[in-house]
Amino acid sequence: MAEELRKSVFNEELITHLSDAFSREMSSFDKKTFHELVFQQDWEDLALKERMRRITLSMHEVLPADYEEALHILYKAAPTVGGLQGTIFPNYVELYGLNAWEASIKALAFFTRFSTSEFAVRPFLIQDQKRMLEQMIEWAGDENHHIRRLASEGSRPRLPWGQSVPALKQEPKQTLPILEQLKCDESLYVRKSVANHLNDISYIEKDWMLDVMKSWYGKDAKTDWIVKHACRSLLKKGDPEALSLFGYGDDPG
Repeated sequence: MAEELRKSVFNEELITHLSDAFSREMSSFDKKTFHELVFQQDWEDLALKERMRRITLSMHEVLPADYEEALHILYKAAPTVGGLQGTIFPNYVELYGLNAWEASIKALAFFTRFSTSEFAVRPFLIQDQKRMLEQMIEWAGDENHHIRRLASEGSRPRLPWGQSVPALKQEPKQTLPILEQLKCDESLYVRKSVANHLNDISYIEKDWMLDVMKSWYGKDAKTDWIVKHACRSLLKKGDPEALSLFGYGDDPG
C-alpha cells in the first residue's frame, strides 16, 4: 500500500501538470530543467515525503527567486492540485517563507483549502509560538472549515507525520482557546480534528484533559461527539474516570 501511494501521489503526471500550470503564469518557465531536477537518478528510491521535498526544492530552482513573486504563481496552480499532491504548496512556504510572515500566513490559509497546511505551520510555531497560536485562534473563527480545521490540526501536540513542537508537548493547555472555539463546530471534518487533538493531550495531561471533557459533556450533541471520540484511547485502556464520565461503570462494553 505504501509503495502504491508513493508512486501514485508524486509522479510524472503531476510534474507535467505543474509544468503546464507554471508555464501559463511564467512564459520563461523551464519545463526541461524542472523535469530533470525532479527525476534525478535516485527518484525511484525516494520515500513519499522525500519525493514531496524534492519537488518543492526543484520548484524553487525554476520559479522566480523573489518569494512573493513565486507565491503569485503558486496561488494560480494550487486550486488545480488537491489531496496529498497539494502539500507541495504549503511545503514551499515552510521552506522559504519563515522570514516573510504576513505573506506566508496568508498563503498557508489559502493552500490549506485545497490540501492541508497542517505540517507547514509547525516551523512557524517553533519560530514564534505566541504569534502563531494567536493566528490559529483567529483561524478558528474563519468561515472556511478547512481553515478552522488547520487551527486545530496544525497545533496538535502529537501530530502524525508532523514536526515535533516541544513546547506544545510540554504544555498542551496552551491550545485550549482554539479548541473552545471549535467544540460546537458544524463541520464533522473540524470536529474530528478537535477530538484527535484532545486524544493527543490525553497522553500528556490526562487529568486536565478529562476535567475539560467533564465541563464540556452533556451540553451540545456536537460537543458530546467530540468528547466521546477524544476519550477513545482512555476508554480502550479502561480508565476509570473516562468510564464514569459516560456512565459505563467499570465496563464500557
